[in-house]
Amino acid sequence: MTRFLWLYVLPLVFPAAVYFLWIKLRSREEKEGDEPRKDPWFWLILCGLLLMAASLVLMAASDDNVTSGAYEPDRLENGRIVPGGIKSAPK
Repeated sequence: MTRFLWLYVLPLVFPAAVYFLWIKLRSREEKEGDEPRKDPWFWLILCGLLLMAASLVLMAASDDNVTSGAYEPDRLENGRIVPGGIKSAPK
């Protein structure tokens, strides 16, 4: 469930939340008569890059697939398909 949140929900919701927060802050500045700030592109890009890096680190850390060993393809035995996969290398 945590992986689903980090990889799917948060990358969709976080940028939208930052955008709506920026709109709210900008409208408040305009109501007070202050000069509105420039677009926050630097901060939005920085947040996006940090979120992407966090997602990649989380995905790499939570990947429980075996990647070392020998690949064994699917095979046919007695008319049935036996699934293959990566078999652990003998130690």
